[in-house]
Amino acid sequence: MNNKGFTLTELIVTMAIIGVISLISLPAITELQKSGRQAVYESYEKVLVNGAKLYVDKYDRDLFVRNQTGSQCVVITYDDLVNENLIKEYNGNKGETIDKDKTFVNATKENGKLKYNFSLYVNKGNAIVYPTNNNTLTKCN
Repeated sequence: MNNKGFTLTELIVTMAIIGVISLISLPAITELQKSGRQAVYESYEKVLVNGAKLYVDKYDRDLFVRNQTGSQCVVITYDDLVNENLIKEYNGNKGETIDKDKTFVNATKENGKLKYNFSLYVNKGNAIVYPTNNNTLTKCN
């Protein structure tokens, strides 16, 4: 008698091996997803700064004169950048949105050189998902 197929024992052993491999690889897959999300945020930070540089190039003469405090710093908001078509609206990870009040770029002019500092906040529902620390930048105006 020639039976083709697998025995119950062979199937159970195979399923156990697949289960162990899955358990071992799950943390790596989770970490890979997390690093992918982090890469999206870091990429959008660069988009914000590059958009702010274009904004300053476009309005340089008027920006720092309009500053009422007399300092050489100006805030470029997320809405400024989107409305001027310098950046596209955030379209990152599913279900996430930009906190428009906390997302901005400070452009500071010191000794004729420009320096850019940014603040990027991404929410999912009511929770802040980025930044993961509470390192907050305040608006310079």
